[in-house]
Amino acid sequence: AAPQRMQPTGRGNRAGARGTRRSQRVVDHDVPPIIVDRLIKSYNGTLAVHNLSFVVQPGRVTGFLGPNGAGKTTTMRILVGLATPTTGSATFGDVAYADLARPQQTVGCVLDASFHPARSGRNHLRVLASTAGANDRRVDQLLGEVGLGDVARQSVGEYSTGMRQRLALAAAMLGNPDYLILDEPANGLDPEGIRWLRTVLRDFAASGRAVLISSHLLNEIEATADDIVVINRGRLLAQMPMSELKLGEGTTRARVSDMRAALQALAALGAEVQTAADEHGAYLRIHSHDVGQVGSALFGSGIVVDELVTERRDLEQEFFSMLEGSR
Repeated sequence: AAPQRMQPTGRGNRAGARGTRRSQRVVDHDVPPIIVDRLIKSYNGTLAVHNLSFVVQPGRVTGFLGPNGAGKTTTMRILVGLATPTTGSATFGDVAYADLARPQQTVGCVLDASFHPARSGRNHLRVLASTAGANDRRVDQLLGEVGLGDVARQSVGEYSTGMRQRLALAAAMLGNPDYLILDEPANGLDPEGIRWLRTVLRDFAASGRAVLISSHLLNEIEATADDIVVINRGRLLAQMPMSELKLGEGTTRARVSDMRAALQALAALGAEVQTAADEHGAYLRIHSHDVGQVGSALFGSGIVVDELVTERRDLEQEFFSMLEGSR
């Protein structure tokens, strides 16, 4: 079904952003959502994106997830006018990128962190600044904010991969846009850089603007995103707030000498039990009871326990479960 077109909700603080964020000046204008509506993209008869619909809300960071070849980059390229949809649309509110009056001041995008190797980082931004409505002061401010102030006059060919990612983000931010669209922006960043990027993106969203970010670093998406959109083979698998996944809640995994006796002992507790198997053999997964209760029940029934641990649900488990369900 086509996503509902949601109207901006005023100029106050946007509710619902996950976690506590640093104080940030809220933008003084309404930012409409990004709307992907029944999008289809075919290359020589092969569907890269198939009837894809989702919404990216302002004031939130949306993680865009899927395996390689799922259609994420194609969707992002369509959003910023680098590819033409076969049918459907991908717009900012109801406006396509090609129809934006000031594209760089509306959308910041990083799909490929590549630069002329002989040009300095500062000169690269100065070239882009002329069409972004930015001056040299803004260029120098951004270089400082992304941690490149000390190497601003160094040639980009001498930059590490992580430094190039920082420069690409600075380029996307030149026009002080309302939207950030980033494809794998954490590639090449060290742990400190990843933590820095997380703060930048969450602060950007907290100001009332919208972030769409694709990444294979699922633990980082879990720490950063408010919502997720999951696709596979160009089709939507899920769109939901991260809070609905209830990540961090645990189940108990038990490997025992007698599965039948263990099931009977746990049934007396009223526990929800599933049988499963992995490369180490069969085991029980127990929901709704903590590990202490499970261990006491099994011990009291004289059952030998080979393993008893708590498993915590994380985004990686949920992601692969969604992919398995789509096959």
